[in-house]
Amino acid sequence: MDNIQKSFWACLFALFWLAACSSNPASDERAAVKVQGEFYLGDAKFWGNKKINHFDAAKKLLKKLNYFGIKEELYCGCEFSEGKISKDAKCAIAPRKNAKRAYRIEFEHIVPFENQVGHTDAWRNGVLECNDKRGRKCASMIFSHLEADLWNLWPAAGELNADRSNFSYSMIKGERNKYGKCDFIVEDRKVEPRDSVKALIAYTYLYFQKTYARYLKTNYLSDKNVKLFSAWSKLPLTREQCLWAKGVKETQENSNDDLIHACQQQGLWPQSTN
Repeated sequence: MDNIQKSFWACLFALFWLAACSSNPASDERAAVKVQGEFYLGDAKFWGNKKINHFDAAKKLLKKLNYFGIKEELYCGCEFSEGKISKDAKCAIAPRKNAKRAYRIEFEHIVPFENQVGHTDAWRNGVLECNDKRGRKCASMIFSHLEADLWNLWPAAGELNADRSNFSYSMIKGERNKYGKCDFIVEDRKVEPRDSVKALIAYTYLYFQKTYARYLKTNYLSDKNVKLFSAWSKLPLTREQCLWAKGVKETQENSNDDLIHACQQQGLWPQSTN
């Protein structure tokens, strides 16, 4: 890990504890936090998603752009085409329960949407603009740009997307045999993915912490996760992950600087063909 990365993680520890002392809603899990919609879109210092205004629009755009040219889904590395994984794919994925969904490509929120805004008044109680709706239906209306942020979306096998749910990432001891040869485990509301996506996941959570946490009055990283993702960020990225990152940067017109820097340091950032 280079000096820039070490300095970054040291700063992140400090930011986490500062936020925890000042505005962490975890001190009262029953209290819903009032956030005035996506007020931050008008803040000149806000560098999150301002361009794509709905999750459905994000999905349609990614399909139209052919997933930025990547060929493998997130959790098993299964090759896919036209939104489907072949049943004889080299990744040797096998259904745990839902055969139809197991081979279908869906879009995974690496930071689950409920974990992004589940603490807010829109999710807990509903707000006036939602006309008596609450939960995800209301939050999707109020925080539509947040839900659609491409830095947080990746194509994934449908059954694994469902089984991951909104569970936290962790290190887990146990047999990884519920999904064929896929290196993926869910246990006690925790998830451990294959090693080759751990750095990507770490940089995604860091992007959310730096980009959205202060506006939404929460933390996306517990003290345990700061340590976990610090370790995961030392693992290598892949060319496909950096190809995806380049596509997101150009399409959404904002940056995940730490992920891009890591791609460049590892010699994986795609060169322009112009």
